[in-house]
Amino acid sequence: DIPSTTVNTILNSLELDITKCNHKEVVVSIPSFRFDLERPIDLVEEVARIFGYENIPETYPHLPMIKKQNDPLLTYIKKIQTISMSLLLNEIITFSLENRHFYETFFPEILERVVSIINPSNKELNVIRPSLLQGMLSVVKNNLNTENKNLKLFEIGRRYKKIENDVPFEESVCSVCLSGEMFNNWYDHSRLVTFFDLKGMVDQIIRCFNINTVEIKPIQVPFYSEGFQLLYNGNILGCLGKVHKQITDYFDIKEALYYSELSIHNMLKSRCVDNTFKKFSKFPSSYRDISIIVSENVKTQDIMDEIYSQDKKII
Repeated sequence: DIPSTTVNTILNSLELDITKCNHKEVVVSIPSFRFDLERPIDLVEEVARIFGYENIPETYPHLPMIKKQNDPLLTYIKKIQTISMSLLLNEIITFSLENRHFYETFFPEILERVVSIINPSNKELNVIRPSLLQGMLSVVKNNLNTENKNLKLFEIGRRYKKIENDVPFEESVCSVCLSGEMFNNWYDHSRLVTFFDLKGMVDQIIRCFNINTVEIKPIQVPFYSEGFQLLYNGNILGCLGKVHKQITDYFDIKEALYYSELSIHNMLKSRCVDNTFKKFSKFPSSYRDISIIVSENVKTQDIMDEIYSQDKKII
């Protein structure tokens, strides 16, 4: 610390009139020719310059070590991107503002939860998207118009909806869309994509959250001709299925599309964070292939439920 008497002497030598001085503050009158003195820190620099920087001891600020807190959402978004690219999916980014007419035509029941906005610059973009479907189909249409027909796309973004008191709720979601041929190279036989190709990719994404047993239930929603809902302990993880022909016709798309939308928010809540270790069995593993003949009316989920209901030790 510089003594107050020294400070007063320095300020007087610089022709700065001291109008008030006590142990807390010093008030000075700045002459008109010292236009460079505008802030309190300028006076501090003047005193330090005359007193001599070499006479002021060096001190270092106390900066406590703070452990970096990783955001689970960003961590798992990175995992989803890595897995999706390993599945040869191409990432897209679409605009959050969309046209209300699409939802009025196909989803009138959700209009009360859609967040509307006033957009003078573009009156057609008048809602914030409640789903990534419209943006995904627009990208598919643009690619098909340029003869790019074998599409494997994914997007990670946010959807918005009204909740209590008309407060918008933001939710991070991941969408996947397949169209055209699954393989198009010299090694694999060319074939069209199917629902099971989409389901396999969705299973890989869900598995990165350590969620292994997912319940699949058929649902009746306007945008799927054949749709299924994914649940874990009653928590809705997302949906997948074949896009309804009425919606593909709306976008002038002739090809069959398979689309899935997963809630990253709900998968984070359902993820298993307790990794446990079990010692290896002293006996060699034994694999058995079992063929089961069932009626076409029997659902795969019913068979899986029956298997999981048996003794865990033998499965």
